[in-house]
Amino acid sequence: MNADDPYASPHGNTQFGDLYDAQYPAGQGYELKHSGIGIISFVIAMVAGTTLFAIIVALALEAQGGGEIDETDPKMLLMGLGILAAIGFSFCGLILGIISVCLRDRKKIFGILGLTFNGTIVLGIAAMVAMALIVGAAA
Repeated sequence: MNADDPYASPHGNTQFGDLYDAQYPAGQGYELKHSGIGIISFVIAMVAGTTLFAIIVALALEAQGGGEIDETDPKMLLMGLGILAAIGFSFCGLILGIISVCLRDRKKIFGILGLTFNGTIVLGIAAMVAMALIVGAAA
């Protein structure tokens, strides 16, 4: 700030300094809001992750009980549909996380968390499917 210039911006001489100063006087900073889309992405990641974890634990307990797992059992069909639904929601959360990170004038923490967690879920499931295909082809 130039002491000789009474019209100089206290925030530095930027292109939009005067506009910024008119809205937010010196000492009163502008606080960014959280992105609603980022929060939704994060919540989807938590719900999808919890659902997948619960289904995988239920499948492990069912397999540990002994005997063959019947693929036509309604319980198994419901678990399979639950996994597919969780993957679909996680993919939607991944897209929302990308959109949230690209938004201007919003905090990005929930968008980054949602993007990271949903991406981990989608890539983890893709890796497990790829391993199953490799093992199935080798057998």
